[in-house]
Amino acid sequence: MKLIRTFVIGGLLFLISAFVPTMASAIPTANVLYLETDLGNGIWQYSYTVYNNLDSEFGLFDILFEFDPSVVLAESSSPNGWTENFENLGEGFAAFQSSFAGLPPGGYDIAPGDSLGEFVLQFTQQLVSSLAFTAAFWDYDSDAFASSYHDTTTPVPEPATLLLMMSGLAGIGVIGRKRIT
Repeated sequence: MKLIRTFVIGGLLFLISAFVPTMASAIPTANVLYLETDLGNGIWQYSYTVYNNLDSEFGLFDILFEFDPSVVLAESSSPNGWTENFENLGEGFAAFQSSFAGLPPGGYDIAPGDSLGEFVLQFTQQLVSSLAFTAAFWDYDSDAFASSYHDTTTPVPEPATLLLMMSGLAGIGVIGRKRIT
């Protein structure tokens, strides 16, 4: 009886994991990971990598970061083909736009399923950690604005953290295997 219940639960989890990604892929989503570096003298640098999580025709062409207006943005840089567009945004915002619309190789938008790094922001006298961001998508089939997606940046996982998590999962697997046999 216990073995049958385990197979039923395992089968349900497999079905859920098999169909969830296909249902979610129709909605444009993005993920932004950052690496935080202390440059000394109270300057903190954040290097961002932006991921377009889609597998369809939506290109990511604009990314906007929002932070506490009291934080001083000292410097910024963008990857090749992207420009910093901070005009008329006010304090507490930093935006980057693709300088030539379209998917690679003709344009610089982030293609579906692809990523782009080298979005860099430097702040003085304060850590900012996770920031709210908005990613804007363009639908190339209809040649129109498709959607925007709002979320929060997340830190790049540290190798030690990943190693600890993997060893814990391996331990759980060994214990589970011993219980089954």
